Amino acid sequence: MKKVFSGLLLATLFSCTGITPQEKAENNVKAYMLANSINPHTYEGIEFEKIEKDSISGYPYHISHLYREKNKAGEMTVSQRVFFLDTAYVIKKVMTLKEYNALMH
Repeated sequence: MKKVFSGLLLATLFSCTGITPQEKAENNVKAYMLANSINPHTYEGIEFEKIEKDSISGYPYHISHLYREKNKAGEMTVSQRVFFLDTAYVIKKVMTLKEYNALMH
C-alpha cells in the first residue's frame, strides 16, 4: 500500500510541476533501473540522450540511457539501453542498444 501511495504521490507531483517530458522520461528510467538492476546500489547513470519520437517500435517515444553497475560477478560494467515510452512517458519496453540497432536494419 505504501508503494502505491508513493507512486500516486510522485505522479501527482509530476503533473503539478513544470517538469518537462525529458525529465519525466529520465525519472521513469532511473526508477526502472533501481527497481530492476541486479545490484541497484551500484547503479550510476552516466548519460541520457534526448527523448525522440519513435517510428520503428510501435511506441510513441524512446530514450537511450548509458549507465554503469556491477554485474552478477561483481565487476563494474558500462551498458546502454533503449527505453520505449507511451504518451505519458511510462516505460513499456526495454532493449539493449545492440537489439535496437538490429531492429533498425
